[in-house]
Amino acid sequence: MIVTFPPRDCSHIWAEADYIELNAALDYWCEGDDRCRLAKQQAILAACEKGLIDWTRSEGKTFDDPVRELAARHLVLIERRTFETWAAAVDDKIPLPPSMSTRESNSLRRQVGALALLLAQAHGRYRKADGSPSGNAIAEAVVGLLSELDQQRMAQHRTRLNPAGVSNSSLRQQIGEGLRELGL
Repeated sequence: MIVTFPPRDCSHIWAEADYIELNAALDYWCEGDDRCRLAKQQAILAACEKGLIDWTRSEGKTFDDPVRELAARHLVLIERRTFETWAAAVDDKIPLPPSMSTRESNSLRRQVGALALLLAQAHGRYRKADGSPSGNAIAEAVVGLLSELDQQRMAQHRTRLNPAGVSNSSLRQQIGEGLRELGL
């Protein structure tokens, strides 16, 4: 008589394993497509090479073969605790945005310029009757509005809008470039 057990979640069993096969670590961590799995495999191997994840050989030999060669022969065992710590840190990272094309960059500058102009107009810092908008005047108006908003927030919540800050000169430059892109 064969006894069968219903399928169940075995994730709590992971805590009992000190070492796991590379493919098991990938199965545990990656639920995505093949490209995701390959990217994560390469990231794990790079972390092993850098010493961020501990690993050993599955056949117990002590030769110092490169981890990538051993992985290709399915001989790598990943130390579970260092893997989990590393994977959690990687999952918490915010990915870098892809580089923008010149067209996208120009479009974004135009949007910044248009929003700055609208913001200055909405708060009475610039009127159409004032003539052609000055990039510096509109940038100064936006910087002033942000400063006022930041002071209000400090008074109410004792926190700044952006503790890291955006330099006023950088903001002025972006607004000025955006207004020039708009032909203003």
